[in-house]
Amino acid sequence: MILQADLLVVSDAQQDERFANSPLVQADPAIRFYAGVPLITPEGDGLGTLCVLDYVPRQLNSAQLEALQALARQVMAQLKLRRLAELTETRNRSSAIFGSITDAFLALETTLLQQAILDGANYTIISTDIDGIIRTFNRAAEQMLGYGADEVVGKTTPLLIHDLQEVEQRARELSEELGVAIAPGFECFVAKIRAGGVEEREWTYIRKDGSCFPILLSATGLRDLDGNLTGFLGIGSDISDRKQAEEMLKLQSLQSQLLAEMSLKIRRSLQLDEILQTAVTEVQKIFQSDRVLIFQLDAEGRGQVVQEAVAPGWSSTLDLKVQDDCFGSDYLKKYRQGRTYTINDVGTAGLEPCLVNFLEYLDVKSKLVMPILLKDQFWGLLIVHQCDRPRQWTSLEIDLLKQLADQVGIALAQAQMLEQATLQSQELARSNADLEQFAYVASHDLQEPLRMVASYLQLLERRYRGQLDHTADEFIAYAVDGATRMQTLINDLLNYSRVDSRGKSFVLISCSAILDRAIANLQSAIEAANATLTCAPLPEIMADATQLTQLFQNLISNALKFHSDQPLHIHVSAQHRADAWLFSVQDNGIGIDSEYIDRIFLIFQRLHSRGEYPGTGIGLAICKKIVERHGGNIWVESQPGQGSTFYFTIPDRGGNSA
Repeated sequence: MILQADLLVVSDAQQDERFANSPLVQADPAIRFYAGVPLITPEGDGLGTLCVLDYVPRQLNSAQLEALQALARQVMAQLKLRRLAELTETRNRSSAIFGSITDAFLALETTLLQQAILDGANYTIISTDIDGIIRTFNRAAEQMLGYGADEVVGKTTPLLIHDLQEVEQRARELSEELGVAIAPGFECFVAKIRAGGVEEREWTYIRKDGSCFPILLSATGLRDLDGNLTGFLGIGSDISDRKQAEEMLKLQSLQSQLLAEMSLKIRRSLQLDEILQTAVTEVQKIFQSDRVLIFQLDAEGRGQVVQEAVAPGWSSTLDLKVQDDCFGSDYLKKYRQGRTYTINDVGTAGLEPCLVNFLEYLDVKSKLVMPILLKDQFWGLLIVHQCDRPRQWTSLEIDLLKQLADQVGIALAQAQMLEQATLQSQELARSNADLEQFAYVASHDLQEPLRMVASYLQLLERRYRGQLDHTADEFIAYAVDGATRMQTLINDLLNYSRVDSRGKSFVLISCSAILDRAIANLQSAIEAANATLTCAPLPEIMADATQLTQLFQNLISNALKFHSDQPLHIHVSAQHRADAWLFSVQDNGIGIDSEYIDRIFLIFQRLHSRGEYPGTGIGLAICKKIVERHGGNIWVESQPGQGSTFYFTIPDRGGNSA
């Protein structure tokens, strides 16, 4: 996996012949799902993988795959930052070496040995007299500064110093203050030097060819036998690499912070227009560029600018359309393959005249272009324009824009999924509303004709029972029973449709009073079943009193209906859990097989025939709808022969405790 370049996804390792016999699959940890992205250095070396595992088979969608790859790039960026940070540790090691060389130099008395030490050192060693006349200039200094020793010995140090006028002015002021001549370049060190110490500073030297570079300079004083200051000794090391590493570290840290901030701002809104506007605004801020735009392609491959951020004084490109003959027929194909396009200087890039004219029309001197991919599909371009001057785009800037384009692509994918989910939710809500309206209208309109049919059938049954033959009596009985059941079904369906449409406002109610009302409505059925009903203290809550009564009534009625041969006992209780009340209605009835538990709250779902237990299969569906309208959940725990416990939650909206 480390040696390959692409994302590896194994949906089910047991079904994949490459991994099915692996010990990691066959035994602990019994991996079933794997997705990994290789971590590869810019030189092509594989460091490892960023992977996710699971113990069950799984599929990742496009947005999740893109997110995993983006995280892998972030890991590599952090590893690079750590490597740069390690370079800064050289400063401490250099300081120790400088001190050792200084001590050795001051202790030497033999000129020949002294010169051998100087020339063998890997650090620039320069000594001067009190007036700044160079007396010693070793080979490392020759290589670093480009001068031969014979060119500088006997001359003053200012020929090596950058910002000479400023340095000489400071040296003159300090010499006047102390009454001692101070060589230019050593004025910053004089305090510790006069005290006999060693001072270390970062400094800038100028080479013979005029180029400047930073050094880490340690300086100390040279004294005669009487302790009088006779000159200065400077030991320096080129710290260009370290300074560059520090700048890169600082820039990458800043860019990582900006990337995180921009990603957060983009994902705070999943509205397409806001995502694109935030993206161009933040990119322009990060890159300090003159224009940033997003170019979107349509289904036919044509495109136009859909969002931009423009600095004052530069023209807008909104709604700008691009002609293929200006860019070439295959320019989009390269972007679909992930191409990054940079032009540092339009005037010297050797572009086609048509493209040069187009960019000059927009005042573009330099540009950086990055493709935006949406679920592995080419969606458009993120483009940065520099209009006031040519610009050399660094590898850090290119990598940063790549990461920003990835973030835009992920945000667009999430916005698209949210839009689809919203449309589906709206369609489902509309469909449910239509069904509820249909159920209400149908049941309401069926009430009167069905009531007339049932009444006349019951009249026939009473008036002509025994006057016709046995078969006729039986047929009439069937018709009366069917009409009665139909009336019950229509009433239940009407109640179901009215849970949302005819629900009342939530008010503070006593659950104990509500339960008493439900028990009173079921008193005849409770006595017929010879049931015992007990209740723990119940709270006051914000709820619809009528619907909560129906909820308790349906659950208790359910227990009364499905009782066993043993004496029936029903217990109602409530407990406060976090920000909700958990209610339970427990019985010792016939119980429910686990395979049917998920079905019982669905409308028209019956587990028994009407000959065994009466009912329409709507009662528990009504309970579920009432609980959900109150913002809670309902479920059941049961075992056959051991009874059932129905649980439901109602959010605590400020009622009193039990």
